[in-house]
Amino acid sequence: VWIHDTGERGLGVEETYAPSSLVLLDSLIEEARLIGLFAGGSPMSVERSVIRNVRPKDEQVLAFGLLATPYCPGGICDASRPGLIHLERSRVHGAVGIGAYVFRGQIEMVESVVSQTLTRLDGPHGRGISAEPLCVDSDDCSEQIRPRLSLVDSEVAHNHDYGIAALGTDVSLLGTTVRDTARRGLDWLFGHGIGLLAPCVSSGCDVDYPTVATIERSTVLRSHGVGVGIDSSTANIVGTVVSDTMTTEGKHGRGINAQSACDGTGFCYADHPSHVTVDTSLVELSHELGVSVFGGHVAMSRSIVRDTFPTPGKALFGDGISVVSLDAPSSLDLQDVRVLRSTRAGVSVFGAAAGLARNQISCSAFDLTMQNNDVGPAYLGDLGDNLCGCPHADEGCVAINAELEPPLPR
Repeated sequence: VWIHDTGERGLGVEETYAPSSLVLLDSLIEEARLIGLFAGGSPMSVERSVIRNVRPKDEQVLAFGLLATPYCPGGICDASRPGLIHLERSRVHGAVGIGAYVFRGQIEMVESVVSQTLTRLDGPHGRGISAEPLCVDSDDCSEQIRPRLSLVDSEVAHNHDYGIAALGTDVSLLGTTVRDTARRGLDWLFGHGIGLLAPCVSSGCDVDYPTVATIERSTVLRSHGVGVGIDSSTANIVGTVVSDTMTTEGKHGRGINAQSACDGTGFCYADHPSHVTVDTSLVELSHELGVSVFGGHVAMSRSIVRDTFPTPGKALFGDGISVVSLDAPSSLDLQDVRVLRSTRAGVSVFGAAAGLARNQISCSAFDLTMQNNDVGPAYLGDLGDNLCGCPHADEGCVAINAELEPPLPR
């Protein structure tokens, strides 16, 4: 099927009078004026198809390559009837706004691509994939059914703002690549690879409704600001590469960043930290910080953090792993990890707690630093068999207070 130059929707399925479903094969949907494919409270299966160049009706709205929502008669949505789009061996390309949007629905992608989502003329969005609950603009998420996002052997490439942004969502990424996420045109900020976030608006966040994510055998390349960011949410990262994270406006460039969510007023939810596990993974070629914790707990094992550089121009930081207690307490559990060639500190601890066992930290200006701050004392638990040195880590590690400037949350 070839559907082109339509009004608001290229093709949609909606449970208006009776249960409905749609199967689309070997088709091209292009030049729709608002939504390429729409599933409202009904399932849609799409294989070997292309959805491209979806444009907004005017400059004040976004366009969506894919949109999955509940059934919403008269504007009142039935959360018990989510929309589902299953996309297999297909491509979503060139939408202006959001490539694939899960608004309290479900999207599954297998061997598919979301690419080159563009920002509006006035600058916002351009996200490859965005998922959020119905409550993102209201006061309470607790009664809403969670949106779900699953990608298997897929690619999200050359988008803006975020490659994938998930708010209050269940996320599964398996064998997926998120690469070349550019800054948005509005203010040249963001450009993050993956954001795992609590639902927030300018007036506040519903931190009781975190994103819960598993990222396995995946790759995050050439993001801006943050490769994988976790705000008051939970992530399990296994067998994954986060590489070449660049700065935004001369700051950040962090490979993995875990922190408490902060709303538009600057208030941070210290009592809702992030919880992150990282295993058999590689974080490399980051700027400012390789792995950073600002309000949360990170357990990292059998992994490598290497080649962490300072921010260009200002030449700030350059720590392989940094754990900082500021608005919220932070902690780090590091086992069987190699930290190589950090410009400033291999591992830095600021008013936080860290436990280290069987790690190798080599070729940093300072291998291991710990400093108290206004929040409290730094604590370092040496659980044995930690080695430092350069060119080889063949000596015992000694933590020092190098009086370094602590980094800040993003």
